[in-house]
Amino acid sequence: DQLSRGEKIHLEFVESCCVTIELVPLDNKVNCNLGYFGYSDSNKNFSLGSSYKQFQLDRKEVLETLTDFCIKIADMATETGYITRQERDDFISPVEIHKISS
Repeated sequence: DQLSRGEKIHLEFVESCCVTIELVPLDNKVNCNLGYFGYSDSNKNFSLGSSYKQFQLDRKEVLETLTDFCIKIADMATETGYITRQERDDFISPVEIHKISS
């Protein structure tokens, strides 16, 4: 929802490493800054390392992909009992409104 309003968003995925994604809208494009910090090898040994990449992406495609991703994650969380159907609907309603209007 923020990205569709022209606002920057910052996503973090932390598991065995930290992946950060910053999406910055710029007209019909989105600048994507991807950062990767730390990793685990096959023996579960954690090491510090980092990389940083930049991309420029099509704004409409980014919005569609993020919308579909959010809906799929919420559906999976509902199916596995992690969240209730009402919690899913509350989380998804702004995303679905954007999908209908685009």
